[in-house]
Amino acid sequence: WKNVLRSSQFCMAIRGNSRTSFHMYEALQAGCIPVYVYDDLPWLPYRFALNWSAFSIIRPLRDAKSVADDIARIRDTNQTLPMLQEVHRLHDWFTFKGLMYQIGLLFSAPENTGLACQKLPPDSGAHYGTVGTV
Repeated sequence: WKNVLRSSQFCMAIRGNSRTSFHMYEALQAGCIPVYVYDDLPWLPYRFALNWSAFSIIRPLRDAKSVADDIARIRDTNQTLPMLQEVHRLHDWFTFKGLMYQIGLLFSAPENTGLACQKLPPDSGAHYGTVGTV
């Protein structure tokens, strides 16, 4: 599995049990362009600090059928290599050490960090089953 991931240029990163995708981080660590598909809101780390379109494909579930066309367009316009280079350049942002650095900046120099606090939006719970109250 790891060899396939490392030899791939594009890696699917479908939303998991939460709004984000653990596989997105695995793809970035492997040097792969993540293809992130979300079903309600895109939940991306460093969303306000990084230009995600420079190194990933992000689509709502309703547009997931266009992913193959997106990849073909990126390949046809010779954008694969620049995107892979950006993934490589940002590698450290997605490591434990990089995260700890960003957290340190958040507390010591918040204007210099890629992290930002934001209110968690409500989750419909539709993908978990029926939501009830206790």
